[in-house]
Parts: sequence; structure tokens; C-alpha cells
Amino acid sequence: STGFKEILNGTIDSTEAMRRVDEKHQEVLSGKYNEEVETVATCEKDFTILETSMLLSDMFKEKTGSDIALVINNNNYRGNLMRIFKGSITPDMITNLKPRSFDNKSKLQRVVITGENLIKALNTVLVKSGADMGLSYKPIYASSGLKCEVKPSAPLGEKYISITLMDGSAIIPDKEYTVGAWQGTIDEQFISRVEDEIEGSFESLLTEYLKAKGPITPYSDDRLKLNWN
Repeated sequence: STGFKEILNGTIDSTEAMRRVDEKHQEVLSGKYNEEVETVATCEKDFTILETSMLLSDMFKEKTGSDIALVINNNNYRGNLMRIFKGSITPDMITNLKPRSFDNKSKLQRVVITGENLIKALNTVLVKSGADMGLSYKPIYASSGLKCEVKPSAPLGEKYISITLMDGSAIIPDKEYTVGAWQGTIDEQFISRVEDEIEGSFESLLTEYLKAKGPITPYSDDRLKLNWN
């Protein structure tokens, strides 16, 4: 409609109207009218799903001040199935990283678990029955603060070949450890007590963590060895 009224009124001719249309077209192509999108953080290299889960576990550990943190990996029931890709991380991307099936009003928690029950919990990843709820994904826990060797193809209960603390020291069965995890992602039978609940939504906590962290890259430590034999 650029210049249409002016043409009817005889104010401008068709050549001038076309010039205005072309000018407007160039402005659109230049991005002049694009809505500015906030960049929360920058990712320098593509993450795998597992590496993304590791980053979330690092965030949980930091936010809860726990010895260990756990995130269900590769499962569509309260687990992570998303990846972070190289480039800008926007608020919409952070929303998409939130695992599905979290209960309404659930929070990030610091819970207390004995060493014996920690090992049991790792071997009893919380899943719903039925292939449609994720059993076919062969989930494991991504962790922060632990060093593990895992056989992903093994049945639930037999996936973990070895589990130690990150420094290589043994998990002591009767010792209590603090564990950061989102409420409802560890079977309650293994939890001795809830020590703290962290205020804030998943999105707000992750946004705060990423803004403070700066540019991110996939983890490069040896916390998890995957055994495909």
C-alpha cells in the first residue's frame, strides 16, 4: 500500500511508489524490523544430550551446594532429551531445556542419601512403565561430583560398572551425602530427608547460572566412561 493513496491523489507517480516499495523491502531484509532477542549466554561448541545433562547437573550441584548432583539423561519422563547447540542461547531455548513431566510447583532440592542408597538410586533410574514413557531410551543419571563407568546397553540395575566420588575415593555405604536433584527425579525410598529447597523456577535458575558462567563448552573431565562392550 506504500504510495497507493498518493498515486490516487496524483501526489506521486508509479515510479516514485515503486522506489518507496523497494526502499521498504531493503529495510526488511536488513533486519531493521526484527525483534531484538535477548542472548543469555553463548555456546562455543555443540553439546550432545549427555553433555547437556552434565551441564544441568553442574548447575544443580552449584545451586544446592551439594556433594553430588543427579539429572536423568535420555528419558522423556522427568529427564533431559535436549541438546545445546553452538551459538546464542536465548530465553526460549532455556525454556525448551526444561525436562517435561516435572510436577507443578516442584523445586530443586538438596536431599540427604546414604552411600548405600545412592548406589541403589543410580541403578534404579526413575521411569514410568511402558515404552511410551521412556523405558526404550535406556536412561542413566548424568552426575556432578561422581566418577562412573556405565554400560548404557545393560538392563536397568546393571548399567553401573563402577561408582566413586570425583576424586576416586569410594562411596561409603553408611555415610550420608548431600545430593542436588529436581524434586521427583530420585525415588523417594532412597532419600533419608530433604535438607533444603531452592527458590526459583528451572528457567530462572539456569538463566542465572549461564549468565554468571559466560561462554560455555562441553565438559572435558573424565567423570563418565561409557562402556559399549
